[in-house]
Amino acid sequence: MDSEKLEELFLTAAEASDSAVIDTLADVLRDTENLTIAPFADNIVFLLESWGETVVGSKRKADFSIELTKQGAADTLALRNAVSQAIKHYLPEGYTKQGVLGVIGFRDEALPLSIALQRFDCLASLAEGMFVYELGSHSWWKVIEIDTIALAVGLSAIHDSNKQITELAPLLSNFCFFYPDRGLEPLLNPDKNNLPSAGQFNEALEKSSITSLTPDERRDICCIYWSRTHSTEPV
Repeated sequence: MDSEKLEELFLTAAEASDSAVIDTLADVLRDTENLTIAPFADNIVFLLESWGETVVGSKRKADFSIELTKQGAADTLALRNAVSQAIKHYLPEGYTKQGVLGVIGFRDEALPLSIALQRFDCLASLAEGMFVYELGSHSWWKVIEIDTIALAVGLSAIHDSNKQITELAPLLSNFCFFYPDRGLEPLLNPDKNNLPSAGQFNEALEKSSITSLTPDERRDICCIYWSRTHSTEPV
């Protein structure tokens, strides 16, 4: 699409009251590799500034704003304002918008918006019974209680009898999150006579992961797991 038609599409979307035009624009942007360059970056800022607080009352505009972040749009004040409005549509039950913005690090301008949004996705998925892995201590925990008022979570250790209360902010920044029902649980305390292979554990990790694991995080989890269950390094 040439720049003139693209600008016209942005102008129409800025004034649109229905989702059809936004859908069309979203399709175009999904096919774009880099949204941080001209003519996309400036037009995105114009669009979001035109929408302003109307994002609060429009689920489609909220979806679009979140999708822009996940597609790597430039981390601008306009996008942050739009995402701040959009989050209201996705608040888990029991949480307040201001509380959530605080624990995901949204107000920290040094933290990339994409990371704050990843933390929000983890918060939205948080439930009793799920597993979390603490990167610093290399330990696995199970969520046993969630306090949405105090913004804290009760954890029970997988490999011993320890229990602890952790505030949500450090939980979201220092732990990796995993679904409890996708094959991971039996591997955390495996039968010593029937130990899983590295491939089996990696597969369960992939299926269960809520957090977008970096290669270093994945290797850390796998190597620590292997050292606890096997006597040799994984190949």
